[in-house]
Amino acid sequence: MILNNPLFLVLFFGIFHVFGGLALGKGVRDRLTKDNKGNSLIAWGVLMGVVPALFDWVFLVNQGYVWHGLTGPVLFVAAAAAAAIFFTEKLTRVHEKSIGAILMGGAALLLGLALAPYLVKQALTMDLSPADYIFGSCLLVLPLFVGFGFVWNGVTAILKNRAFDEHIAEREKEIEEKASRKKKAG
Repeated sequence: MILNNPLFLVLFFGIFHVFGGLALGKGVRDRLTKDNKGNSLIAWGVLMGVVPALFDWVFLVNQGYVWHGLTGPVLFVAAAAAAAIFFTEKLTRVHEKSIGAILMGGAALLLGLALAPYLVKQALTMDLSPADYIFGSCLLVLPLFVGFGFVWNGVTAILKNRAFDEHIAEREKEIEEKASRKKKAG
């Protein structure tokens, strides 16, 4: 596997840019809407999103792959903006597990997509037995199916306004309602 392939590096560093951007955006939103909340998410997001930009510079832009090198920072900014806009207090409280499932599934999908060119190239250049094709396909298909399953479950749970663990969400809602009734009564 050639690790200096610009597309592989964009995909690999892109995972960190996206996760860092999401954390930064959520942290900024929490910082603006709550008192002294979100600082750890901001710090974590900056580390996860900006440090790979240094690698983008060294391994991509410095080698002449300018557009490849700019993809990561653009992903970082886009993910931060999306998280700041869409990760509202209500959405993240009710759908925290769904968002986690989407992130884990996205990472698994990216892993499968990163492995695909290498495995296909190996299959075309080597004399392999049928067992090699079967198990090699499993190595490729498993992260793709698992990742797609997690993303699908997370997105549909959010779209249908259902939590992964509906009982816990209903219980949290009851507790919030009870607390708000006490405030009104007191």
